[in-house]
Amino acid sequence: MNASLTIQPARRISTRQALRAAPPRPVYQAPDRARRQRAARRRHRVAVAALLALLAFFGGLRDAAGLFAPSAAGGPEKSPVLEVPALSQTDWPTGCESVSAVMALNWAGADLTVEDFVYGFLPMDELWMDAAGQLCGPSPADTFIGDPAGRGYGCFAPVLARAMSRAAPAGYRALDLTGSPLSELACAYLRHNIPVVIWATMEMRPVEAGTQWLLPGGEVFTWPSGEHCLLLVGETAEGYLLNDPRAGETVCYDKELVRRRYESLGSQAVALVPVR
Repeated sequence: MNASLTIQPARRISTRQALRAAPPRPVYQAPDRARRQRAARRRHRVAVAALLALLAFFGGLRDAAGLFAPSAAGGPEKSPVLEVPALSQTDWPTGCESVSAVMALNWAGADLTVEDFVYGFLPMDELWMDAAGQLCGPSPADTFIGDPAGRGYGCFAPVLARAMSRAAPAGYRALDLTGSPLSELACAYLRHNIPVVIWATMEMRPVEAGTQWLLPGGEVFTWPSGEHCLLLVGETAEGYLLNDPRAGETVCYDKELVRRRYESLGSQAVALVPVR
């Protein structure tokens, strides 16, 4: 990590080398965040309506109109704690997204390992230096940057949603729920026994500006250092329960803290839902 980087013009370099570079580090901001959140809220409403209809169709609800109904005690119905076995990313140093995805896929009945998912469904690419010495590469919204088994950065919700849909067992597909409030995810999905992959940070520490590179369209992208994926499996009165790939077990974090870290990563989330 501390060794000097030798730049070879117009030659691809590995992500291991790219991680050694130290360009200027502005704070990460999701582009067009307000527009994306408005669109995501529309997608979320459509997704909830579709989920409601499917659950009603399969007999999962006694009253389809009661998705957000208060409990008999007058407050919101408590979300269950889902029994989803936690997996560790010990063998996948930068593979938190893949490990979280596989936990959700295994919950849905898919018989596959993290290795199956990474090398069978996840698109991957590297960063490189151009002839002018500019670090270049694709967007993490289009592909995984690096290799989950070694040095790398990660990927964002669109990439994981597409890969999860391809890997999903019959009767399921992945929904990109980016922009959905965390409290609504718990209400709409956990209450119907559906875990949700979310983006936050390692140990819920503040996100920091990381490596920069030039995207194909000319925009300079800044990686959100500390980015981390977890699987939301339950909640308590004060905290969210998450299967954390770094810990290899279910951990509980303060709700407000998780909300802030989730929003700092652009409120990204993916869930597997049943389809006809």
